[in-house]
Amino acid sequence: MNSYSGLVAAPGDIRFKDQNGDGIIDLDHDRVALGDPNPDFLFSFHLGARWKGLDLTAFFQGVCGGEGWSTGQLVSPFFNGYNSAAWMTERWTPERPNDTYQRVYIDSQRAQIKSSYYVEDLSYMRLKNLELGYAFPRSLIGKIHLSGLRVFVSAQNLFTLTRYKGFDPERAGVNATNIYDYPLVRTFTAGLNATF
Repeated sequence: MNSYSGLVAAPGDIRFKDQNGDGIIDLDHDRVALGDPNPDFLFSFHLGARWKGLDLTAFFQGVCGGEGWSTGQLVSPFFNGYNSAAWMTERWTPERPNDTYQRVYIDSQRAQIKSSYYVEDLSYMRLKNLELGYAFPRSLIGKIHLSGLRVFVSAQNLFTLTRYKGFDPERAGVNATNIYDYPLVRTFTAGLNATF
């Protein structure tokens, strides 16, 4: 890299491509469109099984494709004085020059440089709901004057499979993603349905 907004490159920095081949890397001639927040396709599927009085249902949902722009505390070391994510400890160092992540720096101007380094795949699959229930046989509950009795336990947002490093790939989408994106809450519920 010859120059980029007056910055001087150092070992462990991101390398930029001279898009127009003029030997100078600058904002006016070397910027290109990066990423597409729109997924290639969305999917969901529902599974269910029954055996005697037991029932089990699961609902999965997700997307394939789509890219999000990570910024702020999520990718910039010590952004606004905050500590960084644990994966940033695996950054490039002279002792570990082959690591995946760029070197740690404290430079607000460098943090504003946009590149494909910060574009992340937003593909994911999430188990949105899992429920296990048991319906008591009528021969048993008829003695207490009930026509139906079912107990159940359920879990929402039990897990998400993704390579995205932020909290929630579903919310990343078009906007820049950062540490202010609030993660989905995993919830557990138990209940009882009685029919008289």
